[in-house]
Amino acid sequence: MKEFLKRFFSFSKPEQLGLVTLIVMIVLFSVTKYFMGFLNPPQEINSDELNRLAEEIKRIPKPNKKYNYSKHNSSYSSNESYSSAGKNYKQNKTEEALFYFDPNTLDKKGWRQLGLSEKQALSIIKFNSKGSAFKKKEDLKKVFVISDEFYKKIEPYIKIENSLQQQKIAQLEQTENELRATFDKKPSYFKQPNPKEIEPIELNSADTSVLKSLKGIGSFYALKILRYKQKLGGFIKKEQLLEIPEIDSALFQSVKNNILLDSTLIDKIPINKVSSFKLSGHPYFSKNLALALINYRDRNGKYTTKNDLKKCLLVNDKVFNKIVPYLSFE
Repeated sequence: MKEFLKRFFSFSKPEQLGLVTLIVMIVLFSVTKYFMGFLNPPQEINSDELNRLAEEIKRIPKPNKKYNYSKHNSSYSSNESYSSAGKNYKQNKTEEALFYFDPNTLDKKGWRQLGLSEKQALSIIKFNSKGSAFKKKEDLKKVFVISDEFYKKIEPYIKIENSLQQQKIAQLEQTENELRATFDKKPSYFKQPNPKEIEPIELNSADTSVLKSLKGIGSFYALKILRYKQKLGGFIKKEQLLEIPEIDSALFQSVKNNILLDSTLIDKIPINKVSSFKLSGHPYFSKNLALALINYRDRNGKYTTKNDLKKCLLVNDKVFNKIVPYLSFE
């Protein structure tokens, strides 16, 4: 127990020094406060001075306790103005009421009574004044100021009466429909005569004057067709006209039913006698293909049948079917 008390109440040197310093400061503060009373003694109150101050306080005039009506009168007048403004607002505000009405003839006051604002009422009247008459109830939905909720509220009370102007419009529409039905049933003398039927032409023997008899074929197209026919040696099928860059599908469709083809008029190329240079002048024979065919002929002998062409490496089925009609094997 002694050891515990000794450890609890024992102080280290820094703690002892701090404790001594605190005690000294407390003593100095107490002594200083004691001697300050002698240095600044309390002043004695002069009775004469107190009496003088009391007399001066008595001479101060007391405030007038009469009621200041001017201030309250101004507030009363302002309150009166507010109340009058409220009365005017109530007077200007239109009481809402539902009644049967025609939207084509209803004025601004009527729309206000239905529950719309003055601005909304003017918008509807402006919309109607532009000639956009309401022919049926649902036409009111076209006006942007009329909401779905408002329309549902007034829809049972809408009664649209046909005005004189609307009756005239309906009569004009009926007359127009009758006239349209009359002209749709034209008599025989209104019918246009059938265009002159064009006789078909044989394409491989036709010149420019004959080609121009086809619908849509003028001098320009006739010359293009004639030149391409000379390069080919003749046409073996109608679709070859589409190989001419200037002829589109629309023009081809307009002339294809008026064209005949005679395959016996094809100018064929003797494959066993022709040179590679002349053969490459044909649209279906490229320089490489022409050279390959002639080189094969020179190495292996003449072509006796059309199937011999397939022995050339550059001749596939597509090329074979394309070039055979233009070759002879003499």
